[in-house]
Amino acid sequence: MAQESNEPLYPRLDPRRLGSKLAGSVAAALEEEIVRLGWPVGSVVATESELLDRFAVSPPVLRQAVGILESNQVARMRRGPGGGLVVTAPDETSVGTAVALYLEYLRVQPELVGEARVLIEIACAELAAQRITDADVAALQSLVDAEPARASEGDFICLLDVHLAIGELSGNPVLSLFLNMLLSLLVARTQSATGQRASDYSSSFDEEHRDHLGIVAAITAGDAALARLRMVRHLEDQRVHQCMTQPADKPLPQ
Repeated sequence: MAQESNEPLYPRLDPRRLGSKLAGSVAAALEEEIVRLGWPVGSVVATESELLDRFAVSPPVLRQAVGILESNQVARMRRGPGGGLVVTAPDETSVGTAVALYLEYLRVQPELVGEARVLIEIACAELAAQRITDADVAALQSLVDAEPARASEGDFICLLDVHLAIGELSGNPVLSLFLNMLLSLLVARTQSATGQRASDYSSSFDEEHRDHLGIVAAITAGDAALARLRMVRHLEDQRVHQCMTQPADKPLPQ
């Protein structure tokens, strides 16, 4: 006969983890519970009264804890019948924005962001070549083939879409998330520092499109080594082009 476990159904509070801030400890305990449960979006963890009893805290402390969970996009308190602490899904865009803002706060130099981008894009290209499916081949080829038509209408953001698609095809959501965030940060910084608009990429479109065709050809052929090589060359060409076109009196922010 199996012995009953003495483990609690929810994590015990450890105030040492977050100093003496009880609300932070309650929030951390609930986050651990939600992760342990498999992050069941839409499920009710417990009612407000159950949480007050469980953690033996005052309503103001619980409200602060719920505020932390809402800020972290982990859960929210739903009122009324069937209410309680409801598990929510974090928004990828908000997460990326938060990380980008933190990098701005740290005043991370553009070249360091660029280095990280290169490492991530190389890994994404290799993994995409190794993991691409027949359905993915058609979708990726269609995306790169549509670049000229989109560019003719002034939509030069299409030059980023292939990079983002390759990130998704890597099959690694961590790489995809950080690639999305780094590309957004680099574009925002470049536009802020130089006043460069999307239409300003028209001068380099033909070269970029040609590079994309080569990278996509390597990925769809399943040639990881060639995909890596062509991605490295493409990113280096981009760096050289940006250095040549960047106004001397408007350096990228340090």
